[in-house]
Amino acid sequence: MVATLLQLRARMLVNSLKRETWRLVLTLLGVAYGLGVVALLAVAAFLLRDAAPEAKALGVLAGGIVLTAGSAIVPLLAFGVDDSLDPARFALFTTASTRLAVGLALAGAISLPAIFIGLGSLVVTILWSTSILTAVAWLVSGAIGLATCLLLARVTTTAAATWLRSRRGRDALAVISLVVFFTVVLVPTLGDRLDWGGAVRALEPAAGILAWSPFGAAWAVAGAIATGSVGTALAHLVVALAWAGLLLWAWRRLLGPAMVARAEAAAHRRRSMTGGYTLPERLSDAFRLPPPAAAVAARCLRYWRSDPRYVSIAVGSMFIPVMIVFLAEVGQAGDVAVMAPILFALFAAWSVHDDTAHDSTALWMHVSAGISGVHDRMGRAIAALAWLVPAGIALTVTACALTGRWESLPAVLGATLGILLAGLAVSMCASGLLVYPAQPPGASPFSTNGMGSVGLTLLAQTVTGIATLALSLPVIVTTLLGFFVAPGWGWVTLALGIGGGIGTLAAGVRLGGRFLDARGARHLQVIRGWAGH
Repeated sequence: MVATLLQLRARMLVNSLKRETWRLVLTLLGVAYGLGVVALLAVAAFLLRDAAPEAKALGVLAGGIVLTAGSAIVPLLAFGVDDSLDPARFALFTTASTRLAVGLALAGAISLPAIFIGLGSLVVTILWSTSILTAVAWLVSGAIGLATCLLLARVTTTAAATWLRSRRGRDALAVISLVVFFTVVLVPTLGDRLDWGGAVRALEPAAGILAWSPFGAAWAVAGAIATGSVGTALAHLVVALAWAGLLLWAWRRLLGPAMVARAEAAAHRRRSMTGGYTLPERLSDAFRLPPPAAAVAARCLRYWRSDPRYVSIAVGSMFIPVMIVFLAEVGQAGDVAVMAPILFALFAAWSVHDDTAHDSTALWMHVSAGISGVHDRMGRAIAALAWLVPAGIALTVTACALTGRWESLPAVLGATLGILLAGLAVSMCASGLLVYPAQPPGASPFSTNGMGSVGLTLLAQTVTGIATLALSLPVIVTTLLGFFVAPGWGWVTLALGIGGGIGTLAAGVRLGGRFLDARGARHLQVIRGWAGH
């Protein structure tokens, strides 16, 4: 079975390269890039061959830990790129077994990343070639390390397979990947301020602990021998073998459920459809909402929790202040971080100005049921405020705590709440008056499927942005007075932000409701003409 799976994997790879020219070109580019990295690694290993054994041991261990952790995480971020080894594909042909588990794990090695990890591990032998014992130990432990990487990749992807198979899971993971990407991009800005020598010394204890984990056990064997700790090296070798065996056992245990996961997920969905849905009634009773408004609020709360388009808005809104705080701290302008909640409010409330379009053709339920436009706007506003207000308060307190500017708390909180309410009022009006193309339900939040009318989109976004700033001008002015004139203005901002914001939102809900009553059927007709809807 193992040989059959290896042949099948190799044949599928060759056939895909023959059939798709673009894949062949990308593969050749990947091969060229990988060979270049391996060549640089070989040169570095040769130049550092005579370095101190302790330094070589720490460097190799750190690199191995990063490599193994990447093997566990990167396949999750790239899930769905190649699912030819998905265990569920073999459910009709065999049952879960140790031979199938080993075969699938080895077949996963027939890929560019695994091949170049193996080549890189091989050329590092040059680093340990000062002694035959360390070179042999590295070849043995490197093979165990490569096996650990392959097994970790299978375990993590299989354990998360049920979630990642769904569109919701993949899109949520895409949002997480976006945050990780921006975080990695921002790290180099620390380069001129970070004491790298001190950072390495601080990380040494962590590396010593991870050397006994599956991430570092195999990579610590040769280093321990080079530093004269043969007994420790043997212990690392035994631990590495034990971790590899444990991962193989875990992969074998996960294989059976993974092969039937799709059928069980479908059955679960069928069972869940028969259950009751009482959130609208609970909202109506708790907040004295009209039943139509409570129903809309309940549906929109589900949007914010599970729709990738809304999740991406929420994550993006929260990431902006985090990035601002990070850059402010790096640039030694910590006081700027206190403004982060205000910018969060501006972006978050404005970002739902095309909220009606996200309903797509499901808007027909509102039109056919005769739901009042005011009730529709009220439900959408309540659902958005359910997370916007707590997030704004939490960010304000955090920003003041980080900067130590507690005297600015009333001003920042008042501005944040006032801008949130004013921006939401503009969004309720704008989405009732006009709809412009948005991603359809089921599309990735990063796709352009269903998008169009670029001119209309830019015009609507510009006008709503200006309107949000205009309505927020009073609290912005009093906030600046609180910063630069007298802290007492902060309490004026707080009162103005809450009182004026609530009044502005109430007016926006009423006006937006009137727009929706007059134009709801026309909006539905326009949405039906969009591609993908």
